[in-house]
Amino acid sequence: MNNFTVRSALVVLALLVGAWLGLGVRALALESNARGVLDRARAGPVPPAEVNAALGDLAKAGRLSPDQGPVIRQGELLAAAGRDDEARAAATRVNDAEPDNLQGWFLTWVVSDPDKRAKAQAKRRLLELNPWFEYALRRR
Repeated sequence: MNNFTVRSALVVLALLVGAWLGLGVRALALESNARGVLDRARAGPVPPAEVNAALGDLAKAGRLSPDQGPVIRQGELLAAAGRDDEARAAATRVNDAEPDNLQGWFLTWVVSDPDKRAKAQAKRRLLELNPWFEYALRRR
């Protein structure tokens, strides 16, 4: 291999790493914007247009991130906005994608109030994943 080939490969690698980091920063910015709406929705009513815009930002962040964080935030926002069926669907998506995700099971536990069996199953799974989580559940 000559120097030109090695240098070209390093430049391509650097560009790929830069693009990957840029996408990660963009995903974090989108999630951060939506978190402001989530905080306000937890405190009181938020206009549906703002909720939908934040959900769109979280959907974009989810496409840019391998993590389930944006989907969990979608579920939290949907629950805070009173859209319980959609919040339960988001929790189910997280649990299907990552069965060992503590935050996903906690979201399921929070949004499954009318369904006692689902709530009990979520609690069992939470305690399997982290027995110390009993303390957090008692405080809610």
